[in-house]
Amino acid sequence: LREFTLDPGSAACLIKLGNVETSVAYDVITIIAVIEGENIYASQSLESSQRKYLLSKFGVSGSDHLTQLNVFYGFVRARNVKEFCKVFGINRRGIENVILVRHQLLEIFERVKKSEEGAFGFGGESDFFNCKESIWGKGAIL
Repeated sequence: LREFTLDPGSAACLIKLGNVETSVAYDVITIIAVIEGENIYASQSLESSQRKYLLSKFGVSGSDHLTQLNVFYGFVRARNVKEFCKVFGINRRGIENVILVRHQLLEIFERVKKSEEGAFGFGGESDFFNCKESIWGKGAIL
């Protein structure tokens, strides 16, 4: 756990991702980066029309974390990030910070995964749900 400069629950979740499908692991790492990084929204009180538009494009019913994951990927895919941030009320500096945190977590995750190959001893559906609970709490619906 000392490899990760995160709260113990998030660090344990990352370690448990050792044998999980890579794309799922990367999405979980991105969500943790969003949680640990700066606020990705330019203002807590987005204009009503702006918030509705954001949710219509990226919203996931009942999950702020998956909505933020979708916003992150939207930002990464955007051709004009300045316009993207303006239209959706996104804090560019905040989301760029999330990109840096994500990159650092991915590097650490890959290094630990390689150095302790086979030492994870985790995997399977039950560990996926344990990881989900580490992030969203017990009984969370994904």
